Amino acid sequence: GKGPLAEIEYWRSRSASLSTIYEQLYLPNMRKIIRVLEAASTRHESEAFREFDGQLKELSKLHVEAKDNVKFLSTLERHFKSISAGTLHEVADTIPPMMNAIRMVWVISRHFNIDDRMVPLMGRIADELAEHVEAELDVRHVLRMEPPEAKKRISSAINVLEKWKDTYLKVRLKIEESQRDQRWEFDKKRLFERTDYIALRCSDIFKVAQVLEDFHNILGPELKAVTGDSQGIDEVLSRVDSLVVPLETVAYGIFDRGFQSSWEAVMLRFNEDVSKIEDVTKAFINESFKKLRSAEGAFDLLQKFKHIKTRDSINKQMMDKFSDILGRYKEELNQVKQLFEENRDNPPTFKNQPPVAGAIAWSRALFYR
Repeated sequence: GKGPLAEIEYWRSRSASLSTIYEQLYLPNMRKIIRVLEAASTRHESEAFREFDGQLKELSKLHVEAKDNVKFLSTLERHFKSISAGTLHEVADTIPPMMNAIRMVWVISRHFNIDDRMVPLMGRIADELAEHVEAELDVRHVLRMEPPEAKKRISSAINVLEKWKDTYLKVRLKIEESQRDQRWEFDKKRLFERTDYIALRCSDIFKVAQVLEDFHNILGPELKAVTGDSQGIDEVLSRVDSLVVPLETVAYGIFDRGFQSSWEAVMLRFNEDVSKIEDVTKAFINESFKKLRSAEGAFDLLQKFKHIKTRDSINKQMMDKFSDILGRYKEELNQVKQLFEENRDNPPTFKNQPPVAGAIAWSRALFYR
């Protein structure tokens, strides 16, 4: 296996095999043979016995090492199971205590506190985290989720990858500050190159989900109600939804560093298509303001859009409309003022309406305009 659990199983299997051989050496018949060899070696120089004795000592050393490694690695087993089979949230929560437990193994263990033992184990952990994230973020599935749900899952994946690196660096610093001789001077490329690259691609997918959410927010019922062009907006929404098709149909794994340039080309095209749809959306918004008959209606529309989270360029365009609305409002005030000045001495009233009551009704109508 590739994951860290396979490391534990390796040492368990090794310990069991060496224990079986070691225990056989203490069976009665084997003890008799060893005593004969020892006696012969005492009387005569025995090359065979010296070789046997050296192998026996080596076997004993390997046996002790395997048992010791099993004892310490077993303290990590529950953490390794969690990063193998847990949810992304559970994996993220597991990383800090797991890394602290690994630090204790590094500090206390007699045989696992060397680079040749720890680097392969750390590499297995990095690979396990990378493969777990890749399995959780199948791009074809994630981009068909509702954007808020997709963003939540992607954020959880990014959190796992960032926490892996951040926690490693914190624990490494803690070991340095303890002024122990055995520092963690491990190969960072082996530990983080793959996970860092996956984190970058996760950020791309998050951006895509954010774009989808932004456009669906603005191209919603409010804009349809104002423009009266539901069909046109639905056509734009169809273009928005089709943005993900090139991403879903790539013929390679997006987390494979070997296809980095190919993926970057896909994202470049995506960004270009997003810009085109932004232009169409802004045209719809401009049209909606042109159709409004009063500053009050324009202000109400702007207030509705103000609370909708959408693309920065679209938000900026809507905020720029404030000056247009104020200009429109000033024109309407001047029109009302002119009507008032022209008719103040002889207000128009309805037939059979008392002059004073009619004048009051007329002035109130002007006010409400």
